[in-house]
Amino acid sequence: MSSHSNHPSSPEPTGVRYFSGAFFLICFALILYGFYRIIIPYMVPLTWALILSSVFFPLYLRLNRRLGERSSWSALLMVVLISVLIILPILWMILMLAGQSIDAYHRVETTLKSGIDLEQYLKKSPKLSGLWEQLNLWVRLDQIDWRAALLQGLNAISAFLVDQSTSLLGQLAGFIFDFLIMLTAMYYFFLDGRRIVASLKELSPLPDDYQEQLIRQFLEVSQATLYGSLMTAVCQGIAGGLLFALLGIPGALLWGALMGFLSLIPAVGSFLIWMPAGMYQLLVGEAWKGAVILFFGVTVVSSLDNILKPYFIRGKADMHALLVFLSAFGGIQVFGFLGLVLGPLVCALFLTFLELYKIEFQPALRKAADTETPAGTDEGRSDPS
Repeated sequence: MSSHSNHPSSPEPTGVRYFSGAFFLICFALILYGFYRIIIPYMVPLTWALILSSVFFPLYLRLNRRLGERSSWSALLMVVLISVLIILPILWMILMLAGQSIDAYHRVETTLKSGIDLEQYLKKSPKLSGLWEQLNLWVRLDQIDWRAALLQGLNAISAFLVDQSTSLLGQLAGFIFDFLIMLTAMYYFFLDGRRIVASLKELSPLPDDYQEQLIRQFLEVSQATLYGSLMTAVCQGIAGGLLFALLGIPGALLWGALMGFLSLIPAVGSFLIWMPAGMYQLLVGEAWKGAVILFFGVTVVSSLDNILKPYFIRGKADMHALLVFLSAFGGIQVFGFLGLVLGPLVCALFLTFLELYKIEFQPALRKAADTETPAGTDEGRSDPS
């Protein structure tokens, strides 16, 4: 028997260990990239599902206890409840706005086709008649065929809507599909949320108390942002509707609800309602009503978004009002509508990590700084005499 047969097996060479580790990391990176490409088209509905299920999870737990720990039924009922809360107000506002728009379109079209003389119609109002005469000094309005121009404009609007109908239907189909993805994800987040969080905690290298602090911050900021956005929209709707009601504008309740709803949409806002209303009042001769609507629309209705939203969010999330303001608008610019929640959330998590950094590393850094202080520093500061 050879002499080397009694020797213990030699350890695995270092090069083989490095090669195995590198091979594993490359394979994992490729699989992770493939998983990312699969998930990224649905990132927006999945993120909304995560936020909404996190906000409503305490309600789900209470409902689950009431139903005798029937988790599947509780999760399904929560999804139905949230979808009704989202869908019904949107459908009501869309149908009301569409009905008003179609009715106004038909009234204008019927009036124009009846052969009305726009000049004679405007001269019935003394204020509009004076405005017509003043403008006529600069532009020969009486030489313009307003009836033909307005009919041509209506025909152009109709043709545009017909041409865009296919695109609009495609966007509607995409919205419905994303909404169904969000509802499905919410169901499983409610049903398996605690197991998912427990699995993520096992993968995280952070200490348990740090993980709990991050989760708590995520829940608090998500709830605060949704609460602040909804309360601000309600206040804007009430302010706009009350303004219209006091001025005697027809349909003040509908217009107030629309202003509140539009204030939730980035880059849109309630000015899409009060600005045309104010301009219309100016054109029909109600100058003081138009001036009041435009003034209070700028100074009160639209300004509530910049004042109340940081106030409401700051009240529930421990963040400075200026940071809340910047994070909300910056998040909208980066993430779109989703940035309304993600902006403050990212900033809050950033502050939390700064706090964790201070807890974890500041004592060690101070100790290292004290150790590196030259021994003769104090002596050098003493009186040279």
